[in-house]
Amino acid sequence: MADIRDKVMEKLNTEWDKLSRQQRRRMKQQNQKHEARTTFTRQELREANAASYELGKQIALKAAAKALKLGDVRLARVTEELARQEYENLVKPIEIIDGVDLKEKFEARGTKNS
Repeated sequence: MADIRDKVMEKLNTEWDKLSRQQRRRMKQQNQKHEARTTFTRQELREANAASYELGKQIALKAAAKALKLGDVRLARVTEELARQEYENLVKPIEIIDGVDLKEKFEARGTKNS
């Protein structure tokens, strides 16, 4: 195990020596920037998660429309039902727990909630 690690480190050191001074400096700066930015605020995480969720939802809808050969009307119905299910299963429980009225937010988005 140590033998493999030594070989890897030797190869990395050889590659590092082949770089010019400017390239080494640039790599060090990039590594420092990356290491300085390994933590994120809750707001940034929420935004990234929300964007990821929305993107995944859109990709799933496109895939379903293509696989099932859905037209615009049926795709709109599926999208509407997805929004309704999202509200019932994801938002409503949080609304009950937190006492927050998120229904207005969903109505502002143009979804119909029952």
